[in-house]
Amino acid sequence: MPKPKTKYRAEYGPQLSAFMQAGGKMVYKPMVVGQGEGNGSIIVDHPLGKLPAQLGDFAISIGVLPDMMRRWQDKYPAFRACYQAAKTIQESDLINGGLAGI
Repeated sequence: MPKPKTKYRAEYGPQLSAFMQAGGKMVYKPMVVGQGEGNGSIIVDHPLGKLPAQLGDFAISIGVLPDMMRRWQDKYPAFRACYQAAKTIQESDLINGGLAGI
């Protein structure tokens, strides 16, 4: 019985790195910036920062499950390096975002 082909492509490593460095969605907080006509408040959405990008979101974006990317690390050393760097970015962003309150 033939083995199924892997969905792995060499460009996934650099794409993962770029995905993680770009970060996730922007988080906004409504803030009162002044008083409008008729004593109403002027409220704007103030950007607080970006949420961290998630490894699982990248996996979904390329059509695989996150577990598949973990398996690729064992088979593709170049991908392993990118995956480990991406994990470091994610962990750092999670910690820094938590400390900043986002």
